[in-house]
Parts: sequence; structure tokens; C-alpha cells
Amino acid sequence: MLLLSPLFIVFAVANRHIVTLSLDPTPILIDAPLYSIVLASAFIGIMAGAFIVWLQGFRWRRRLRNKNLSICRNKISESNEFTDSYKKNTNEIIKAA
Repeated sequence: MLLLSPLFIVFAVANRHIVTLSLDPTPILIDAPLYSIVLASAFIGIMAGAFIVWLQGFRWRRRLRNKNLSICRNKISESNEFTDSYKKNTNEIIKAA
């Protein structure tokens, strides 16, 4: 983004004329420099695209979250089984002694 800053500055200086943006069918009229309208619409488009991509990734994030939870549950149950067998063996050794 930093590399594109000079390009944005040149674009803004070259297109600083005031234009009227009419949002039909509403009676809204916006007077603004051309560069602000172009850059604002590009920003809105990029944000809308990023939001759509984020929404589409929801299914994959949910699957990964569920897999991580199942892996954690398996590790916890394995550690509990190890702890139980360790206690059982320790108790047997104590009884034998």
C-alpha cells in the first residue's frame, strides 16, 4: 500500500475537479472531488469483496475448529487414561511392597 501512495497522490491531484454524484432514484446529490468518489468506491468494493470471502470461509473455519476440539478431547482422554494406569500401577507396587 505504501508503494501505491505516490500513485494515489498523483491521481488525486490530477482529478480534483468537483463533480456531482446523483444516487438515482433517490433525490440525493453529492458534490465531491472526482478522486474521492473513485477512491471511496474502490475502498467500498474491496471491503465488500473481503467480507464475502470471509463469509465463504466460515464453513472451513467451523470444520477446523471442530477438528481441533476433537483432537484436544482425544489428547485429554489419552492423558486421563495414562494417569489412571499410572495410579493403578503405583498402587499395585505399593501393595506388593
